[in-house]
Amino acid sequence: MKLIMKYAVGDGYTYYADITLPIEYESAEALICDFEKTIDEAFEKRIHKHHCNYAFEFGIEKFNISDFCDNAGNKTLPEILTIEEWFEQNNINP
Repeated sequence: MKLIMKYAVGDGYTYYADITLPIEYESAEALICDFEKTIDEAFEKRIHKHHCNYAFEFGIEKFNISDFCDNAGNKTLPEILTIEEWFEQNNINP
């Protein structure tokens, strides 16, 4: 299934960016479930290595744990959309 992952990056002070990433995955539910599991594993590794900006891989992409999880472990999951939902959300008529 062709999906879009949307999330934000920034340092809270000097920059902010919305990221739109196309991903092919079995389903939106499987993607968010697997991504959340990967975030949890990365957060645990970050704690053990004492790194604030621990990077982790999901598929072929590299992500920074701080874009999805704060120091207390509170997660902000990305928004997952189908291609059709993304086109509709952005008012694009194919």
